[in-house]
Amino acid sequence: MSDDKVILERDHGVRTVNGTEVRISELVWRSGGSSWQVHRVWDDVDLTEAESFDSEPTDDDIAALLCPHENQVITDRSQFRCADCGEELGR
Repeated sequence: MSDDKVILERDHGVRTVNGTEVRISELVWRSGGSSWQVHRVWDDVDLTEAESFDSEPTDDDIAALLCPHENQVITDRSQFRCADCGEELGR
């Protein structure tokens, strides 16, 4: 197990990609490396939870993380679904 840990988190602002606002942040590790995370703004879900980026993600990189469905509707205060297929989009 690595003793490496995050020593700094840099906020790189909010972008809108395919109509979805996302927040970009860079984690700087004690070892000197860094990793990049993408969070949806409206629910703070970490879209890079499974795997972060090694460099600042492009809009195309971010678009690949987003739900491809355009018809998102609120079914209650905590859950979003695609109006076409019913896929849950929130947590």
